[in-house]
Amino acid sequence: MSDRLLKMLAVLNPQTNPSRANSFFNGLDILVGDLRNRFPNDYVVFGLVRALERLELFYQLNFVKASTNLNQWSLVSGEAEDGTDGAIAKDESHIADCSPSGLNSATASHPGQHSKDGQFTSGDQNSNEGPRLSGKRRIQLQKKGRRLACPIRRHQEVHGQDITCGFDGAANMWGVTQHLRTLKHSHPFIALCRHCWIYVTDQEEYHNVHKNSLCALDSQPRGLRVPELWQKLYRSIYPGSNRIPSGPMNGIGRKS
Repeated sequence: MSDRLLKMLAVLNPQTNPSRANSFFNGLDILVGDLRNRFPNDYVVFGLVRALERLELFYQLNFVKASTNLNQWSLVSGEAEDGTDGAIAKDESHIADCSPSGLNSATASHPGQHSKDGQFTSGDQNSNEGPRLSGKRRIQLQKKGRRLACPIRRHQEVHGQDITCGFDGAANMWGVTQHLRTLKHSHPFIALCRHCWIYVTDQEEYHNVHKNSLCALDSQPRGLRVPELWQKLYRSIYPGSNRIPSGPMNGIGRKS
């Protein structure tokens, strides 16, 4: 099974066919967002979502250049963890079965619940979205409180507006974009170009430029460049904003 998966992902090598990799994973992103919006309380859908998350993470670990380095899945701090990357990759590749039978008893009995370590929350926009973090990364993240904020929430904060979003941040850009696709915001279009590595919010621009890899080739944002990627996403959503948030961390504001 793993050999077949490797062969399938090899076809998506971004260095040989970036357009195909783009279309495949952006299609998965759309599918994940649609499933979570349409069936927020279905634990079977939760299992499918987790399986799709594993697929993209498996792709990142095996086919993206310098995959053992920090990348957009990394903590916002960009700090390396001494000698733990290999252990983390090994831990991530041995996730329990994502089918309903593979869920633990608490999750199976109460599919709408979520724990504070990043598990799924049905109908809760404050859930910690994105790939599940291994123990050490999760502890460091919780201790330092470094998270990528919702761009819409940050816009409201820096412009002194009433805060209508209760999202408490995500550990990676994947979590941020999935949050933007939830019913809370229902952002019409957002796609990651794996050729220039920016998020595109204009569907026509994506299909005319990025899908055909007509944009400038760039390396995947890693470590300290992740906040830069977040700011580019913010500018795409608010091109006319006269103030760009100084950083992606959640600020303090009022929720109306």
